[in-house]
Amino acid sequence: MSATHNPNSRRSASFVPAPANQMTIDISLPRECWLDHSPMGTTACPRCHAGLVRTHQTYCVATKEHDQLQDPFIIGSDFGSFCPQCPTIVIDVAQVGDLLSLGHSSWDIGSSFLVLGQVDLEAIPEDKRNLPFDDDNPLPLVSFTGIFHLGDRRVRSRGVRRKTRSKKSEAKQRRKRARR
Repeated sequence: MSATHNPNSRRSASFVPAPANQMTIDISLPRECWLDHSPMGTTACPRCHAGLVRTHQTYCVATKEHDQLQDPFIIGSDFGSFCPQCPTIVIDVAQVGDLLSLGHSSWDIGSSFLVLGQVDLEAIPEDKRNLPFDDDNPLPLVSFTGIFHLGDRRVRSRGVRRKTRSKKSEAKQRRKRARR
């Protein structure tokens, strides 16, 4: 699932960054990702409704143009808000788009993007931190367990689709009960 960015969109941050000594985030923990497209942002976890905490982390973002992946980027930013109660992150789509619109003119940035996951910088061995990522030094990417869009009526808080009965099937059920 990808998001389209609008380089002209500007949104003020709706979260106050957490002080460094107040909360630590375990980056090695896989999380469910929720993409926030709303202009006001959200302050509560879509799964457990606990208050979210915005912190600066490192992410891997891939851009797309006409369904073709372009250059992936490693970005350090505070566009993600973490739930302290459950493994959930809420990504501010407008802020990611703003960051990508600031890219260098020679970068191949498409019109949409996909946040692939968090980069666990602590997992990189000390002697390999100055080397490029390759087969001998793989990117320590912690992928998301699922990606959902906030406000998507098809998805419940845990990512489960609601079962709805049509009026026709409800009438059929009433007839069956009446026959008994």
